[in-house]
Amino acid sequence: MVALLNFLLITIISCLVVSLILLMVSPRIPLFISYLAIALHILSIALYLIYRNSIHEERVVMLFALIICSGIIPFTLIVRRNFPIILKIYFGIFMLSLPLFIIAPSRMLTILSMGYLNTENAHEMLLDKNYYLLKEQGLIKQNDNEATYKVVKRMGIFNKTLARNIFIGFRPDSAKILFLDEKSEIRLRAFKYNKTEIDSLDITTKTVSSRDTILKIIKTQHK
Repeated sequence: MVALLNFLLITIISCLVVSLILLMVSPRIPLFISYLAIALHILSIALYLIYRNSIHEERVVMLFALIICSGIIPFTLIVRRNFPIILKIYFGIFMLSLPLFIIAPSRMLTILSMGYLNTENAHEMLLDKNYYLLKEQGLIKQNDNEATYKVVKRMGIFNKTLARNIFIGFRPDSAKILFLDEKSEIRLRAFKYNKTEIDSLDITTKTVSSRDTILKIIKTQHK
């Protein structure tokens, strides 16, 4: 998984660098190269649609990354040429990945590693002020009852991870902080709403700085 994540990082950086070079020399590149780049993009979309429900998650991730990269390159080849404006607008959307990668590289990698444009899979949940509970992202999507979570503190465009590997056992509908000391521990309460009752889970976990694991879990039911 780490190797795949490194591959995605190298791929997106290389693609952006190549696209900037091509943008400068695109008028000298034969026209048929532009059509080949567009054809490759169409092929990558077709393959993604075929395999998006595949049990091989790595394949889905790779194909989604191919869609992004094959969308960036054609823009640099056609923007300075006489191509329909709709094509330039379409491929121009993929160039937004450049400022996104610069401003929020972790979000860009999350999008690539999940293989989806919609990052709701991260299950981001506001705990209090600028503290959030996020589903930890792996290259293989986790089931809700097997997922682990982390607590982060938003600091502008950056996230500071306070606690990791928090196992809840279900997908919470809401959560709140009961106690927080960034240098020692965090106590959370996660809620799951059913038709007739509310299940809650109290979790005490050491922060990342203390290099420890979950200490105690208490499950309660509220009729």
